Parts: sequence; C-alpha cells; structure tokens
Amino acid sequence: MEMDWRVIVNEIVELSKLAHVPRDEINILFVNSVKMELWCAQYVEKEISKEICSKFRELIEKSVDRLVRERIVKQFEGAEVVHGSFDDTLRDVVEKTIELYLKLLLRSARTLDMKVLCKVRKGFQYRNSILTPGYVTLINVNDAVRFALAGYVEPLMFA
Repeated sequence: MEMDWRVIVNEIVELSKLAHVPRDEINILFVNSVKMELWCAQYVEKEISKEICSKFRELIEKSVDRLVRERIVKQFEGAEVVHGSFDDTLRDVVEKTIELYLKLLLRSARTLDMKVLCKVRKGFQYRNSILTPGYVTLINVNDAVRFALAGYVEPLMFA
C-alpha cells in the first residue's frame, strides 16, 4: 500500500492549523480514508489488521471531530471565511442550525416538554409511525431540528 495511517493523521493535524480549510484538502483526506478502508477490507481476516483498522477508525473519528470543533470555534471568534471552502459550508450549516433552533424555542407551536408541532413535507418513518406529507404531528425539539434541516418537516410557527 502506498500510504499508511500516519499520512492521514499528519494531514488532519496540518488542516487544523490552516486559516481556512479548502474543500480540496477535505477531499484528499476523504480519498485517503477510503483507501485505508479498502486496505482494511482486504486484510480483514488477519488479527493484526483488525487491530490496526480499529485504531485507525478511532483515530480518524477523534481527529476529524477535533478538526470540526476547532473550525466552529474559529467561526464564532470571527475568523475570515473563504467562499467555497469547507469552513464556508460548515458556517452555513451551523448558522442555519442555530437559527432554526432559536426559532423552535421562541416562536414554534410547542409543548412545555419540548415537543414541536410540525407539518410533514416528505414522507418518512418516525418511531412506530409512517408520517405522510400534509400530516401534522408533535416531534421532540432535537428531532424537529434535524428533520427540518433535512426538509422532511416544517415546524409550525407563531407570527
């Protein structure tokens, strides 16, 4: 194999030092991670490979988690964002999530136990029910945020 897990870890460390993260860098990280996963799938029967792959996945998950959290903190500190970069996309997602969450807390039709009245836009299964478009239901606020961001529901708001 032409690369190993150390290359990926070094790339993550270098990415966290950048003023912004270009999408190309994220794509390189993704491609190298896929290569490592393919290597892991190829040598899955060997005990040492299982351990290496397990440690690799754990390390990548922790490293990327740290990278994303650092990028969010930099956004909140007012760091410049280059249009089209990973940071630009991340900022948009975080801003939309915060905006939606605040609206749900302050302006939504909700219960005191934090369930939000939502109108279903796209059909999906929720818990033990199949929700169809046009259906109105109560969904807990955390799920309402996720489903609204994904376009499955529209929380009902007071004017």
